Amino acid sequence: MPFTMQDINTKLGDLALMRHAHEAATTARKMRREWILSQDEDYQRLEDDVSYFEMEVGRKEEELRGWAMAMNQATGSKRPHPAMGIRVSEKISWDEPKVVAWLVEHNHRSLLGVLPKEFKLVAPVLCPDLITTAPVATATIASDLDVYIPAAPPIEPPVGD
Repeated sequence: MPFTMQDINTKLGDLALMRHAHEAATTARKMRREWILSQDEDYQRLEDDVSYFEMEVGRKEEELRGWAMAMNQATGSKRPHPAMGIRVSEKISWDEPKVVAWLVEHNHRSLLGVLPKEFKLVAPVLCPDLITTAPVATATIASDLDVYIPAAPPIEPPVGD
């Protein structure tokens, strides 16, 4: 194995520090944004527009993902449309009390404080007998959808003058 448990612990510690720094920067940005919003009505309208469009994009994407999953269920196709696909990945899960007991028994107590997301990275190698995997299908949507924008009607010049 090209890495040791200490290597993993070190990388996990680095990741934890980066996450804390990211959280602090995000909090500072949020505070600054709130101050700007309180001072500038134009910026507030812009933020409202962004929030609205984020919500609408999310709603439309969720609806299309549902359609893609339904089409996949009905046809078995992983490519129900040229702009949509179905990606199948493995979901890792475990019985937490058994894994905790195994970590203590095998002297890996330092991993007890690791977040589940990070533990998933080492669990299949560390204790594969305690890990179960299951396929999970996810619908994807292409990022460039401009070809699907309907042609706009011609703009008529104003009458008069």
